[in-house]
Amino acid sequence: IDAYGERSIAVLAFDDMSPDGDQEYMSDGIAEEILNLLAKVPDLRVISRSSAFSFKGKDLPIPEIAAQLNTAFVLEGSVRKAGNQIRITAQLIEAGSDTHRWSETYDRELQNVFDIQDDIAAQVVEELKSALPGNTPKSARVNEEAYELVLQARYLWNRRAEGDDEQALELYKQAIKIDPDYAPAWTGLSVAYAVAAQFGRIEKSEGMQKAREAVDRALELAPEYSEAHVRLGQALARERDAQGMLSSYQRAFELDPNNPLVLGVLAQQAGKEGRIDKVAELYDRAAVIDPLGAIWPGNKASWLIRFRRADEAEQALQRFFELNNKRRAYLEGMADIHNIRGEYEDALKVLSEVPIAEFNLVRQAVALYGAGRIEESNKILEDMKTVPIKEAKMGVGLIYAARGEAALAYEWLNQAEGMLPWAIVYDAYARVLTDDPGWKPFVDSFDWPWDYEY
Repeated sequence: IDAYGERSIAVLAFDDMSPDGDQEYMSDGIAEEILNLLAKVPDLRVISRSSAFSFKGKDLPIPEIAAQLNTAFVLEGSVRKAGNQIRITAQLIEAGSDTHRWSETYDRELQNVFDIQDDIAAQVVEELKSALPGNTPKSARVNEEAYELVLQARYLWNRRAEGDDEQALELYKQAIKIDPDYAPAWTGLSVAYAVAAQFGRIEKSEGMQKAREAVDRALELAPEYSEAHVRLGQALARERDAQGMLSSYQRAFELDPNNPLVLGVLAQQAGKEGRIDKVAELYDRAAVIDPLGAIWPGNKASWLIRFRRADEAEQALQRFFELNNKRRAYLEGMADIHNIRGEYEDALKVLSEVPIAEFNLVRQAVALYGAGRIEESNKILEDMKTVPIKEAKMGVGLIYAARGEAALAYEWLNQAEGMLPWAIVYDAYARVLTDDPGWKPFVDSFDWPWDYEY
């Protein structure tokens, strides 16, 4: 166990014990609500939903689950719902000894579900009270029918089968119609509208406007709701309000400093500002809370590659591959790492196992040039010059940059009109030029919407 010691817990997905086995949204939802309550307890490390729920349906011993999640305690349970009656059973297990520290069964009406959630959270904190300060947060009281609709919507959103997104959006609308003051429903609706607009299921400007209105309403109702601040930040990013976006993300962090979603958006921003040490720190923090989430080491590796920190990048990339086994992404990352180190034959060997398309052509041209196969590298370079798209122009510029041909690199990179400034400036191959006298004027030529370092 890490520095949190006994102050760490995973809340597993509760089992659906309902007669028809059709209440998984309720068993998942109640476990998630308890998890969210515990996550508000100071100095308690609570494993994220995505990592903790990844064991659903797997018959693994509790000590093994706890070892994978690096946690001292595990809370498991079950939900049985029939009509308006609900039975919730919960057990707190000490992972080291695989012994029950506390268990309870609640037989109540659905309207009492908030009391049950509060009691389970309070009992967990009571068992760990020697290590935890303060009081246990309480569930917000809302209409139970609206609450159930939101649990259904979240379940569908997390499942993401075909049609689930659209159905979740409608369920959020229904919940709001029943309880117009339910902030999580407004926040969920905001995300659903934004995604529907992004994928063309509704007209884009209308969808984004509705997403913004929904998150504004959520924050009117619950100014200290961290996720709503994240979603507002994302809306402001789409509106190109960089300062508003950063303020929203920072407020989300102040309210919930252990939320992986919050840590992830802050890490991305730190990367765009050139603060690579902060990037690594934030992704590492997210990985402590969400230890089975491949996105954190994967994104960390990508940023470390951009800053040509090959050894650290390789370590993060290995962890990414362990968690999700995405071989192509792993090999492409390793090709960059080999090129950064000057291991050009190794880069070519890796690239022989992946399709050579767009940016893999850049990787290949760089490796061929470094390996002394100049004509083959030049052939790729000249072929790319004939492709009339900005990605190809950027690719040509990156190849010239990797070769140290600064003037030609700037000429071609400046033709990559429309590419995001940070995508060009923070590229592993472009950053070969950081000591060149033309680098600062090149970087300053971009319209940067935030402060940056180079």
